[in-house]
Amino acid sequence: RYEIKVSFNDFDLLRTYLSFVVHPRMTTHFVVPTFGTFDGGTVVKVYGTNFRGDDGLSCYFGNVSVEAMYIDSTLILCLTPFWGVIDAVDLTIWTENGHKIQVPGGFYFYS
Repeated sequence: RYEIKVSFNDFDLLRTYLSFVVHPRMTTHFVVPTFGTFDGGTVVKVYGTNFRGDDGLSCYFGNVSVEAMYIDSTLILCLTPFWGVIDAVDLTIWTENGHKIQVPGGFYFYS
């Protein structure tokens, strides 16, 4: 936690009673499984580091968003949406504050 102080004359510091916290960047390592039926409903485990339960995590399969379930700082779960066609899509993890990370290998929908 870092406290914010302000100076108008480069000498006197005014206390603002404001602070901010710096969190380490999220990373992804791999997903299991990397494929599932295009009917949806496959539970995808995303392994990585520095996931935070209060970040409002979402998983995007291509351009379709599903809510991510936070398990701990190294694991989140995503339930695949209905896709309807055989397709390889990007899998991206987004936070409410706009940070995103691409999952290596993405996801493959089959019939």
